[in-house]
Amino acid sequence: MDVMESIRAGLKELILPELDRLREDNRELKALIQLTNKRIDDVNIHMADQSRRIDEINKRIDSVRDELVGMIKDTDKKIDHVRTELVGMIQETNRRVDSVRDELVGMIQETNKRIDSVREELVEMIQETNRRVDSVRDELVGMIKDTDKKIDHVRTELVGMIQENTKRIDSVREELVGMIQETNRRIDSLRNELIVMMMDNTKRIDANNMRIDDLSKRIDVTNDRIDKLKSELLSIMLEMSGRIDQLKETMVRREEAIDLDRRVYVLEQHVETIQRRLAA
Repeated sequence: MDVMESIRAGLKELILPELDRLREDNRELKALIQLTNKRIDDVNIHMADQSRRIDEINKRIDSVRDELVGMIKDTDKKIDHVRTELVGMIQETNRRVDSVRDELVGMIQETNKRIDSVREELVEMIQETNRRVDSVRDELVGMIKDTDKKIDHVRTELVGMIQENTKRIDSVREELVGMIQETNRRIDSLRNELIVMMMDNTKRIDANNMRIDDLSKRIDVTNDRIDKLKSELLSIMLEMSGRIDQLKETMVRREEAIDLDRRVYVLEQHVETIQRRLAA
């Protein structure tokens, strides 16, 4: 019994703590399960709400789909109508294009005919121009030949004139050479005469120099006399000026003053004449 109790006591000591821990874990798990269940309930509620909203969206999608299908059908009808209308317009345009093409083909053919006509006309004009060019060329060739002949004739004539002028130049040159030689002879003769005349003039110049020296001496004497005369005239003029002043002061009547002025003027003219003669 004691052993069993000991075993029981030992088992209790080993198992009870584990049981307590398991119980605690179980309580925690239950709490977690409850929380999870609550969250699942919330999710279910949310899912139900989302399902309801999805159903509403599906209904709206079905409504929009039906509306869009109707609109597409209307658009298809419009497209068919527009297609039919455009086909008619295209067919009409094709008919107009064919008509314009036929018209343009006719115009092009007419233009080609006119081009051919103008080409033939231009070919004829070009041929006529070529004939005229050939005619003018022949005429100009003839004129050039005549000009060449005239140039040859003028050249021959000018060569003869140049030769004649050359002969005349040679003759004039010989004549001028003779004249230059005669002029040189005359220059030599005149040179000799001038040398003789220069020698005579030199002698005469020497004689004149001697006479000039004599005249210089006489001029010096004359200048001395002139200086003396100038001094005398100056004293006379001073004396006359004093006398004139005295006469002007003493004479009162107008007639006497006029006569005095006239006499003074005559005296001044006489003095100026004497001065000019002395200066000369």
